[in-house]
Amino acid sequence: MTSAETAPKLGRSGSAPAPARAEISDRGRAERRLGLLLSLPAVVVMLLVTAYPLVNAVYQSLFSYRITAPEDRHFVGLGNYATALSDALFWQTVLTTLIITVATVGVELVIGFALAMVMHRAVFGRRTVRTAILLPYGIVTVISAFAWKYAFDVQSGFVNSWFGLGDFAWFSDRWAALFVIVLSEIWKTTPFVSLLLLAGLAQVPPTSARPRRWTARRRGSA
Repeated sequence: MTSAETAPKLGRSGSAPAPARAEISDRGRAERRLGLLLSLPAVVVMLLVTAYPLVNAVYQSLFSYRITAPEDRHFVGLGNYATALSDALFWQTVLTTLIITVATVGVELVIGFALAMVMHRAVFGRRTVRTAILLPYGIVTVISAFAWKYAFDVQSGFVNSWFGLGDFAWFSDRWAALFVIVLSEIWKTTPFVSLLLLAGLAQVPPTSARPRRWTARRRGSA
């Protein structure tokens, strides 16, 4: 057979014809409908606990009133947003949030990927290693916050005595307080990030020497 006979037939535009779209069977449609029905209650609950409060908060923000007198209110439209955007304290808060987000996410990705590789490649004591790494994520957030607060407190904290800092008040300085907040967030959330990255690493097929030798042999015989 010539190369012209073995070559795939081209369309009028010179490109290969698009593969035919596989039709969904009746069983596939039934499974898809079943999946939608099973996920519908969860979607409704999520809409009730997230979408409704969000819409209600936007609606309430269009009025001006006091919490002590919610009935005595009047419509101001976007006036509250204009007041907030013209306030210097609002933009300082936005900058603080941006600093915490960038610092924590960047460090958590780097450390989380390193911990994910350790959990993925651990040969001995894999369960013990994974439990030790994921332990901070299992602690309740409120308990973790109080633990970090007492650790850096001037009177009850042990950090100052360990590092010989005397009576340094961590929470009385802006940047020192941000450092403690970022450090506690990294300690608490990095195990969760490593768990997500570990799930991604588990989906990567392991490479073996046999397929490489088979590929090299096939190339040599071609």
